[in-house]
Amino acid sequence: MARRRRSKSSPEQAIAAMVGLVLLGCVVSPLFRMIALALLVLVVAGGIGYIAYRLIVRSKSRDLSDRLLQTSPFAARPPPLPPAPSKPRYAARKSVLTKAEIAFHKVLLAAVPEAPIFPKVRVADVMEAAERYSGDFLRISQKHFDWVLCHPVSFEPLIAIELDDSSHQWSDKQRKNDKVKDDATREAGIVLLRFPWQNSYDVDVVRERISAVLDRIADTKEATAAPFPVKPPPQMPTRSPACTFSANAARDALDEVLRQRRAEKATIR
Repeated sequence: MARRRRSKSSPEQAIAAMVGLVLLGCVVSPLFRMIALALLVLVVAGGIGYIAYRLIVRSKSRDLSDRLLQTSPFAARPPPLPPAPSKPRYAARKSVLTKAEIAFHKVLLAAVPEAPIFPKVRVADVMEAAERYSGDFLRISQKHFDWVLCHPVSFEPLIAIELDDSSHQWSDKQRKNDKVKDDATREAGIVLLRFPWQNSYDVDVVRERISAVLDRIADTKEATAAPFPVKPPPQMPTRSPACTFSANAARDALDEVLRQRRAEKATIR
């Protein structure tokens, strides 16, 4: 009689038997139930950790293979990208003056065509501090006047002109800058005229204000010395033989204009 061969248990059967025993134990004993639950939690956590580990290892191996392919001399490399256009560090402004300043600059040129008027002049270029690089110099070195009216021959600064918008009323910083300019011009003996910003300007009104200041300056110069003392200009070689500019003629023309203004005032009075 042939013997019956024992069939080898497969892993699936072993796992099923273990699960059956665990379930039976859970039904019979509460302590066994708690132990089985703890083991189940550990098994689930271990499975999740293993899956995460495999994913990380796979991603690292993929990155490593990509790096090896890139560094390989036989790998097909993509063409180099064109260099990005470099942005310039500086750019030219569209205009030195704002729209409001351009409009008032035209009014000034029409009001006083006899004298040169320069916009955006640094305060330190109009006056000098008693000590170089002192606190007084640093206080005016970073500020500028909106316009400066000069003598047509010697280019001596006569009148500083400021165009004040609404920010001069509510801005504390602007008020502080205005006070510095007022104090500096008062000590330097330069007249500072302030014009409020407007939508439109009367050229005659602007001319009268500037003419009154010029007359006062001329009277002061006459009381102390000759009107508008002019330093002799440096002797420079004349490049253009057609140049007919004469310093004496320009000075005489300005003095004549001032005399006519004083005569007109005298007749009106």
